[in-house]
Amino acid sequence: PENEILKTLLSGTNSSCPILTSADSLMLWQSMSFMREAADRSAQMSEATNSLTMFEFLERLLVYKGVFLPLDVKHQDDPTPVYFVPSLLAHEEPSDVWTYKSSESYMTTLCHSWLLRDGSPADLMERVSVALIQDLHEFSQAVLPPNPRRLQHTSTYPLGHGSMTEFLETHDSVGRVKIHHIMCWKSSLLVKVGCVFSEPDSGEIRESFSEIFVTLVDPQSVNCVSSNSIGSGMTRLVICGKGQAGHQGRKLWKGGYAVALDSIKASLAKLPNVDRQVVCPDCLAHSHPTVASTWGWDDVRNMAQSGDCGVRCMRGHLVDTDLLCGTCKNTTQSPIKMPAMDASRVSKPVSALLESVVVVGLWDDTSQSIRNVGSGFVVDKKLGLIVTAGHILFDMTEGRKFGSPYHGLTQGKAVIGVISDDSHTAKFRYFAEIVSHNITNIDACVLRITDKMGQDVDGVDWSDRSVIPLDLESIKAEKLQPLKLTRSFELEESVRIIGFNQGGENLLEQGKHVNRVVDFAKGYICKNFKAPQSHWDDSSSESSSSAMSWNPRQEIVVMMPTISGHSGGPCVNDDGRVVGILSRADPVDRQRCYLVPSVELKVLVNQAKDAIRMGPPIAKLNNKRGHTT
Repeated sequence: PENEILKTLLSGTNSSCPILTSADSLMLWQSMSFMREAADRSAQMSEATNSLTMFEFLERLLVYKGVFLPLDVKHQDDPTPVYFVPSLLAHEEPSDVWTYKSSESYMTTLCHSWLLRDGSPADLMERVSVALIQDLHEFSQAVLPPNPRRLQHTSTYPLGHGSMTEFLETHDSVGRVKIHHIMCWKSSLLVKVGCVFSEPDSGEIRESFSEIFVTLVDPQSVNCVSSNSIGSGMTRLVICGKGQAGHQGRKLWKGGYAVALDSIKASLAKLPNVDRQVVCPDCLAHSHPTVASTWGWDDVRNMAQSGDCGVRCMRGHLVDTDLLCGTCKNTTQSPIKMPAMDASRVSKPVSALLESVVVVGLWDDTSQSIRNVGSGFVVDKKLGLIVTAGHILFDMTEGRKFGSPYHGLTQGKAVIGVISDDSHTAKFRYFAEIVSHNITNIDACVLRITDKMGQDVDGVDWSDRSVIPLDLESIKAEKLQPLKLTRSFELEESVRIIGFNQGGENLLEQGKHVNRVVDFAKGYICKNFKAPQSHWDDSSSESSSSAMSWNPRQEIVVMMPTISGHSGGPCVNDDGRVVGILSRADPVDRQRCYLVPSVELKVLVNQAKDAIRMGPPIAKLNNKRGHTT
């Protein structure tokens, strides 16, 4: 089999590492006429038949002097020595290929660092790079596919000395780790790693990608973290891992980050006066890295081992210690631990909000059936406006069809079911049309009720379906019950998502039998995510390829069970005000989901009101993709 990491290292498209094999150096020297002549004279003058050739002597001399650093990534079928050549490394810092921030709310950047109080040796980064590449190579070769039928999901933890074998035995990937990309500079190293995992719920096989970034910095470096805590003459070795945050970063830790930390720890073991620290990931996400807070590694590890689930930084961020230490206990879904509640505070009951929550269906007039189902809520009773998730009514598949309203149906429209009694069961009563959306950046849209059915439909018998057009005065007479939006929320604030579960309860056949019984889930807010401004600018360009895909600008992350069919359902606080609507589940952790925040919904609602005030024809909006007018 082919040596994959050697192929990556020597490929110009996947690597910028200065790598030479022994055969490469020989070919280079032999291409020079004076070197060939010198080698011939050396051979003639040599009396011993088994002595080194001049080229072999040069190779050993360069290794001895540190010009060639041996890289032990040879394959058993190809024993040719491989060398890392640090003199060929670029000296500039990698300012345009790495950022501590992420454009996806389900990603996180973990960062550990070693503060070198006495400064660093001149060749430290060279030795670190070689050791890390070798260790990642060993890791990628050693992780063998276990029997998929006997997958075991076990603990994840940082690797200690000699723990490689134990880690590999408990690794729950179903394929080898693969090094996709390596880039090297004089003071930095960037590696992209892929690892195949089996999803614990569905058994689906997916490849999880992680980025590992290592850099040696001084306080003036653009990539320095917590630079205000570095004194004169000190340097900091920073190692970051960017990957999926779900299950305490299990896939990031098991996909190579733990191996990288162990490699760095071994490389620095003999250096004196070195402090290991952990950088707050929330500081990195929301602030400039130079002002990020840090904790001592021993303190964080001791808290995790003693059962403390969170540690708070100097800037007030509360971070999961299991995420920081890689000590995910298991991958089974455990009940969500709710934050402590104020006993004196009385929340508005869900029963008082049900008349405002609606079931939203994508109606196909051609087939006389519902093609997609979600949830939503009434936001304006006078205009008959309803907010729901964009993916219920729009094609969100990346590519040419992205943003097609009604999923491309020529006779598509929205059908709305409301709760009007104490049965907690919705009945279909209205048809609606899309009046406002921005699918490129917001997984939400605003609908306006246009027609009322002659009689409520229970979702089964659609044979007698007369339609009564509704004007604004008629809509007011319907006495809809709206929910109020709020832009205010706090981390750890308790919230509830209300909607109509389509995940199996009472769901008999898609498009004909829809669950119309409302339910809700409870959880709490754990993160406010905002994409970097550069990400906003790229996605706002119609000519950009990102305009043909969904690029959220802002999302609220909630720890809560994600229920199919709740998409578009309102997430309300204790006062019954809408913090956001459910957009999607975490791709890793089903106990973690993402909301479209009310600050984004408010923009769409205002646009809908302006469009209605401007008068007909509103229907023109239904044929536009991406941005609303």
